[in-house]
Amino acid sequence: MNQIKHALLMVLAVGMVGCSPKVTSEMLTNDFEPQPTNYVMIIGAADELPAGTGAIGHVVVNGRSASVRKQYGRMVSLAVQETARKGGNVLVIDTVDAKKNSVKATMGLTKGQVDHSLTLSPFRLDQLEAMTAIRRKPAPVAIEEVAEVLPEETILQDTVALQEDVASTDRWYTDDAVVYPKIKKEKDVFFKMSVGPVKTTSEVYADDGKPLSHLGGMGVALTYGRFASSSWGWGLDSFFSYTDVNETRGSRTYKGSYTLGYVGLCGILRLNIVEKLRFDLSLGLGAAYYNDPGNAQLGFGSKADLGLELMLTDGFGLGIESVGFASSFSAPSGVHLEKNERYGYDQSAWMLTARYYF
Repeated sequence: MNQIKHALLMVLAVGMVGCSPKVTSEMLTNDFEPQPTNYVMIIGAADELPAGTGAIGHVVVNGRSASVRKQYGRMVSLAVQETARKGGNVLVIDTVDAKKNSVKATMGLTKGQVDHSLTLSPFRLDQLEAMTAIRRKPAPVAIEEVAEVLPEETILQDTVALQEDVASTDRWYTDDAVVYPKIKKEKDVFFKMSVGPVKTTSEVYADDGKPLSHLGGMGVALTYGRFASSSWGWGLDSFFSYTDVNETRGSRTYKGSYTLGYVGLCGILRLNIVEKLRFDLSLGLGAAYYNDPGNAQLGFGSKADLGLELMLTDGFGLGIESVGFASSFSAPSGVHLEKNERYGYDQSAWMLTARYYF
């Protein structure tokens, strides 16, 4: 079981890396000294090109399987980082291709004063997304042509002065106020309900010292969570199962039932396969509860979910998930445990899920 969980985690990790946006760039001239990202001005379709801007290269951000609409802010942020790394301080958005899920832009360099209202911020991203006008200003020409008008020593002096004038730590600016990065997202708070059959995978012994084999029941799980980004979040998770015991062995019939409960905090990872289809992985720890007709205890529990979900609307999705639950309780008096042996109940389940985002 552990090997399967490790394999699933590896597949999920590889998938997340493989589906994240890819950045490629091509330089038209030699690299310049890196710039701070918070000094890169972003020029959209309705903006005028800063005077004296020279093109130093091109950058393309490929969104792969996720749509530009869902991750526009992240893709622009990656293009800004690449521009700053290559020594530019102007990023001209040339093409936003919704069909190919890509953003193409020109990296430029200007000696003019930086306009912080054009640098990366949530407000600036909203402005860029709203622009539909066609840029009528000419695209930036190669830096060599600008150098014919601006003396090389002037460009070099202004670039060095600009680098010395800023702190080494990148920050986001709205006017002169520092704000933390927050890309506009879709609905990120959700409630999920899961229902399905459960099976007890740990051994439960009858009074003859032999394990019972038919230990199936029903379970329900409820999760309230929030995604802090497009790929991860956290939540409050609960789980409840009821198992009915009815097994005949020889002349003996064993009847009874037991219930398990769990409440805990969980971390959530999400991977968008395509725009409407996604994987999510949840891992949590918390308090567990056990009850049968002759015994009731509180203990500790852990729960892991791996699910596949199809979004039917922007706020509602249906899916299926595999659930693993483990619990640990104090052993009753008279029960002897071997070294490193745990007294508790482990269960697995396949559940149908319904999730609502609000």
